[in-house]
Amino acid sequence: MRVVSRCLRLVVASGVLVVGVAVLAALTPSAAAAGAAHSRPSIVCPGVANPPTCCPPPVIATSVRPDAVTCCPVPTIAGCCGPASGTTCCATTTCPQGLTIVVNPSPVREGSKTTIGGTLSGTTVSGQNIDLYEKPAGQSTFSDVAQTQTSSSGTYQFVRALQTNAQWYATAASIQSPTVSETVLAAVRLHPSSVHPKAGAKVMFSGTVAPSHAGERVALQRLESGRWKTVARPKLSATSGFAIAEKMRGRTRARFRVVLAADARNALSVSGTVAVKAH
Repeated sequence: MRVVSRCLRLVVASGVLVVGVAVLAALTPSAAAAGAAHSRPSIVCPGVANPPTCCPPPVIATSVRPDAVTCCPVPTIAGCCGPASGTTCCATTTCPQGLTIVVNPSPVREGSKTTIGGTLSGTTVSGQNIDLYEKPAGQSTFSDVAQTQTSSSGTYQFVRALQTNAQWYATAASIQSPTVSETVLAAVRLHPSSVHPKAGAKVMFSGTVAPSHAGERVALQRLESGRWKTVARPKLSATSGFAIAEKMRGRTRARFRVVLAADARNALSVSGTVAVKAH
């Protein structure tokens, strides 16, 4: 009887001890939370405003610092924890995916090359097929113009030669990037028939615009008192060329340029400046 009584006392004492530990934990939630937070690695989750805490923590990549992981997968309530425990589990099969795209440089001159590239993020980023869709000015739809694969880090790149303004987006399977635009400066050339004409003589200014803007007008401008003033508006020929005569007023030195106004195909484009000195 004494043995049974002693066992009962031990059981009761053990129960009190367990309850005491539970009460202590409840009275110090901040300390418990701090300890839990300290034991978990920080999460580096691109595109996620408030990255969740994972339970258990994801595998830490060797390419990042020991106290961080590169991606916290999509939260789930299944498994070791959930809303009832106040923590968040993470599924291990899916990561947030995205595809960025940038163009550089911008703007570019007609005939020059521009680089279009970006980064694929998600669970598997290496060796993924990327398609580039392009819509040049004047077209109503995008066309698949180039393909490549991502590098081991998920980056990709295309190089395109341009004549007119254009837009692009990229795809990786079902993922589509935003759309980016590039403005292109037309190549405007200006040549005077003489840079040292006699006072009062006429100088023939001729030139070309590429790509062709046949039928449009350009502005021949002269610098006067620090401001450019349009002195003639020749019409571009079928070959996108022009020629216009300008009379030199007395013994003077003047600067001229030609301007093509911006339109859907090209940005506002300006020729180089030429200096003419009458004597």
